[in-house]
Amino acid sequence: LNKVISNVEKMDLLIKGILDYSSIDIDVSEHRNIDFNDIIAEVINIIHLPNHVNINVNGKLPTLSGNSFKFKQLFQNLIQNAIKYNDKEICEINIGFNEAEKSYTFYVADNGKGIDSKYFEKIFNVFSTLESNTDSSGIGLSIVKKIVESHQGTVWLESEEQVGTTFYFTLFK
Repeated sequence: LNKVISNVEKMDLLIKGILDYSSIDIDVSEHRNIDFNDIIAEVINIIHLPNHVNINVNGKLPTLSGNSFKFKQLFQNLIQNAIKYNDKEICEINIGFNEAEKSYTFYVADNGKGIDSKYFEKIFNVFSTLESNTDSSGIGLSIVKKIVESHQGTVWLESEEQVGTTFYFTLFK
């Protein structure tokens, strides 16, 4: 019975992920100016933040035009992954941005397990997970990529195993 319940929960997670992924292209709300500081605060309030997790926002984040729900989804996926795949006693997550003439490059950096460079492209594919024993649907980073690309941006990462990972993404002003 426990195995059936566990499999139903995994299937529910997978179906929710598929629905989230397939609805990225549907723009049900109008674009408006979004303060990314508010987005981060809302995401932190939504997710379960264990006591050993520190989230630092470096500087005042910008305000951009876009879909609030999609930006929350983007940051929620990156922050939850940083927590889920962190093996350190204290999990440090740093969020910030760099400004260019026509765009912003945001980053979400952690001090977690890190990712081998041979998986850098694979992890953005739908249903891709690097660990088979997790409760991950393998859809979160593909959602991140789809949201960023729907705003004509790009997403990439830098990582070193046992040191941590930094996800970067660009959004245009």
